[in-house]
Amino acid sequence: MLLYDLKPRTAISGKLDYNYDYENALTGAMNFVLPILKSLNYYTENIARIEFTTDGYQVYLRPGEKKAFKQYKKDDDINGQFKIKPKTR
Repeated sequence: MLLYDLKPRTAISGKLDYNYDYENALTGAMNFVLPILKSLNYYTENIARIEFTTDGYQVYLRPGEKKAFKQYKKDDDINGQFKIKPKTR
């Protein structure tokens, strides 16, 4: 769902306020599936298959289940960055 032509409610000191009650609320049913790609040698929870092509690896995700009436779960991420974790023994 995309929102078009949503006007700010107020503009005070150069800050635009889009804090509407309903006009800018999106349904939570279209969350993205989090693929865990720690290794291309094995499939993780949301990976359907991994293929090597002439363009490199192609990773196919499993279709997500509909979550419209389920409890919301938030997974924190680090916005596209990566973190090297120390090897545990």
